[in-house]
Amino acid sequence: MSKPRKLSAVPRRIVLPAAAVLVAALFLAVAGASAHTDSTAAPAAKASKSASTTLTWALGTNPASLFGPYYFSTSGAAMMSLVYQTGLAYGTYGQLQPQVISSWKQTSPTRYVYTVKPGQKFSDGTPVTAKDVAFSLAINVDPKIGSRFAALFVSVKRITASGNQVIVTLKQPDSTWRYVPAQMAGYVFSKASYQKNPNAYGTPTALPVGSGPYKYQSFQPNSQVVLVRNPHWTGKKYPWDKIVMPIIPNAQALLLALQNGTVDGTFDVPSSSLSQWIPAQGIVLHTFPSAGWRGFSIDMTDGPFADLNVRKAIAYSIDKAGLVKALLYGAGQPLKCIVPPSMFKSVLPAKEVDSALAKIPGYDYDLSKAKAALKASKYPNGFTTTLNVPDGCGACMAISQNLQQSLAQIGITVKLNVMPGAPRFQVILDHDAHLGLQVLGMGPDNPDPANYPSILWPSDQAVKGGQNSSNWRTSAVDTLMKQSLASANRAAAARLILKGCALEAQQVSYIPIFTFPYAVAVKKGLNVTSGIGPFYSTVNWLQYLRVG
Repeated sequence: MSKPRKLSAVPRRIVLPAAAVLVAALFLAVAGASAHTDSTAAPAAKASKSASTTLTWALGTNPASLFGPYYFSTSGAAMMSLVYQTGLAYGTYGQLQPQVISSWKQTSPTRYVYTVKPGQKFSDGTPVTAKDVAFSLAINVDPKIGSRFAALFVSVKRITASGNQVIVTLKQPDSTWRYVPAQMAGYVFSKASYQKNPNAYGTPTALPVGSGPYKYQSFQPNSQVVLVRNPHWTGKKYPWDKIVMPIIPNAQALLLALQNGTVDGTFDVPSSSLSQWIPAQGIVLHTFPSAGWRGFSIDMTDGPFADLNVRKAIAYSIDKAGLVKALLYGAGQPLKCIVPPSMFKSVLPAKEVDSALAKIPGYDYDLSKAKAALKASKYPNGFTTTLNVPDGCGACMAISQNLQQSLAQIGITVKLNVMPGAPRFQVILDHDAHLGLQVLGMGPDNPDPANYPSILWPSDQAVKGGQNSSNWRTSAVDTLMKQSLASANRAAAARLILKGCALEAQQVSYIPIFTFPYAVAVKKGLNVTSGIGPFYSTVNWLQYLRVG
């Protein structure tokens, strides 16, 4: 695999003009940013350090489960990656490295062989075997399990174990498969532990068993997760005997907990609250590249949204540049495609990428063009629709309210329905009729430009359990994706995805708004070193944390 282009070698502290902070603060006031504390701050206070060997690291969302296949979130991955190890591991920019798996090879376009490193143990003292690795991967294929990672396994035919090897056979070539063992879907857990209590696995009464540096000690839903050292861990020993992870979904409460010292750090810095975090006293804020994006999908089969002119009217109504300035202080970038330019530039010359993207329609903010497009549609007088917004996601609310306010000016009424994040995501997975508008936010699972398209473009993802919430079904895109995924030439595959981006823009199946940075906040006395990158959440990120 060619090495992706480095975006930024070292995390940086954001320093911005006071005027920029004021602009964002005003926008957030309009967007409804909360400025009050609530009861969610209580766990942080209870979790204050009783000894110097305890690290208190806050989670911004309540885990739906401690078991990977049942819970899909960056926040959850940052917790689980200290308990589980993945088969392979990511380097800073997506380089594949050995972890539970010591070596691997692709013996044919559809066959991969992985050798499991000997001598490893789970936290209960049992050995890590090839059967455990195969079982951990194969469970994502089982429709009865309903794994959140099932979309990554659509190409899998079978997964077997023989001796110290795991053999994965695909139905057809899939260039993104090589990254799956390094993603959340590649977490390795004890097969024997799971089989003792499969129905409750991941709940407080059946804590999962992994082979990482820490193990689960307790889980109090909506309160905290506590980790302690894995006594059978033979890797680097970190300074903390215990890691307490209080659950603090309110951004203001989380910021205050950092400032008063009851929390040592968090990755859950909301992009929509940077105006409060950047100038905050007593903390250090680092940003690093994410290759993530936010935007909307439009169900192309649902009522007025089936009309291309309606979709264009919506696209012209979003002030992408204004949102980047208000929410991200220019640290982000407006997008024309769901694939951020940095992912293309990891395998293609920057000039080629910039030239190709420049030819794609961008739908710059223009309400006069939005009104004209709506007038040319079958719904010239507008209509009313509902947009589900996951609670606890300030950026989701900010861009949804921005869309609501803009569309109101051209005659489209959008009602915002705030609901818990997990059920909201389940609406997409259930894939019932009338998906309408959906607000999306994604971080990369791998550095391949086909990462997002392989999940969001194909027709076989516009079904129950799939994530193609636009219901974009076209043979041209399906063929393009098959060719890209089957190609052994990453540059050629990336060029095919660029063609898909042009089709995406023409059809307005998705409306990408911006790519955003990741951020980590720590209190003074801790430091974040170089090396942390877009895939931090699935690696042992303690390696990037330093005391002093």
